[in-house]
Amino acid sequence: MVTFGWLHGKVYGGHLASCMMMNVIMNRVRLGWGTVAEVIHKFSDKAANPYPIVEVPQIWSPEFVRLLHECEAIFDGSQDYSKGALYFCDTAMPINSWFQSKILDDKAGHPCIANMNSLMFFR
Repeated sequence: MVTFGWLHGKVYGGHLASCMMMNVIMNRVRLGWGTVAEVIHKFSDKAANPYPIVEVPQIWSPEFVRLLHECEAIFDGSQDYSKGALYFCDTAMPINSWFQSKILDDKAGHPCIANMNSLMFFR
């Protein structure tokens, strides 16, 4: 889960975007979408944007270590920076047609509940 958050959130700088993305994974797990591993494995099926180029974080980099410190609170549900989000999308990047029609165009069913400029989170 930490590697997923780091990989998807590192382009936004800081740790908050990565934490919010880890919250999306855990929110899906809590709703019964599968185990953490299953939800991450199936993530690209309903992803808004193209999957980032896979990299391996430097284990002692300050950005990655910060995510490790946040992980327990995100995992146990005591910290949800995403406010219950189940999806995220960077509107400045190409958007998958499924995501556009099912999430972005469905304002009532999937409201935007948080954003960081072009990075938006939906319930």
